[in-house]
Amino acid sequence: MKEKMSFGKAVASCFRNYCNFNGRARRSEFWYWVLFRGTIVLTITIINAILQSLNVYQDNKTIAFIMLLVFLVCELGLLLPYFAVYVRRLHDLDNPGWLVFVLFVIPELIKAVTDGINVLASEFSIGITSIDDKTMMLINLYFIITSVIWIMLLSKPGTEGPNQYGPDPIRIVNSSDKQD
Repeated sequence: MKEKMSFGKAVASCFRNYCNFNGRARRSEFWYWVLFRGTIVLTITIINAILQSLNVYQDNKTIAFIMLLVFLVCELGLLLPYFAVYVRRLHDLDNPGWLVFVLFVIPELIKAVTDGINVLASEFSIGITSIDDKTMMLINLYFIITSVIWIMLLSKPGTEGPNQYGPDPIRIVNSSDKQD
């Protein structure tokens, strides 16, 4: 019987493998890490929204700076293990790690740049024109399509037994549990 990796074990595994882009990661390890990272980012975003709605940032620029630092430290601190578990998850599916750039990095960068251009164009008068609606629609469509492909691909079970990237992570965990 295949046991699922618990939330705590998955998060601990990702921190233990902070910059490890070799080997394989189980579905539960990957998705629990996504949940962990998303919960932290969502929590910071909610706190930020509350502070903004209370006009705290207008009265105290130091708090705004501290919140920005907290957000950046969390995002940057969780980014490497996120990419590492993403690559290991692709390896579990017997796919090369560079797909992370096609399915995640490129769409995220395109979305961030276009959103940034639109914010600069609407909020600040610095001579930047916003991206037209048709282009934004195509960019959003590309982002949605790659997100759906990403979710479908990473939700599939990994290859059973060893593959070119290493031994089956489910068999490793199950055999080590029996030895204890």
